Amino acid sequence: MNVNIKEALGWQPRGADFFRPYICEAEPPLDSSKLDLDLLAGTERQSLRAPFTGTYTIALKYKGRTGAVTSLEEVGGDLVVLQLQGVHGRRGYRVTSGISWIELFADEVTTVAEHPSLPIRRLCMPRPILIDGLVEEIARREDVDTKYLKFAAEASLKYSQAEQAYIRDIKQK
Repeated sequence: MNVNIKEALGWQPRGADFFRPYICEAEPPLDSSKLDLDLLAGTERQSLRAPFTGTYTIALKYKGRTGAVTSLEEVGGDLVVLQLQGVHGRRGYRVTSGISWIELFADEVTTVAEHPSLPIRRLCMPRPILIDGLVEEIARREDVDTKYLKFAAEASLKYSQAEQAYIRDIKQK
């Protein structure tokens, strides 16, 4: 059931108005006209200055540079969130402290999953501890877990003990 999500969505650049609800109090404030959100697949992702996984990556950029990413994979009707990550360095910090990026990604991933032309039945995210490549140091583990749990709450994902994942039904079979 693999589908080209980017093609099906007819992905378009977002305007400054799209980002305004997510802008946080920061000094200096982010200029929403310099923000961009890209849905990347395949070799397009090689330009990212951030690690990625899965089939698709949504990249939040500021002044043309990646500040945060979320990676997704479509598996048998499930859209699976495999990664939420702010980019290291000054630009990443500027983006992750100046915009509610977890909420933005939760809203955008939900919008993708709910798109009527896509055969997505469920939006899923494994428990953070089960996601390959996440930080193992305990000191950073709590921060990572907090971000993933915040995403689950924002995207209305409910925990399934049986599947060891956060899940939201999108469409009936």
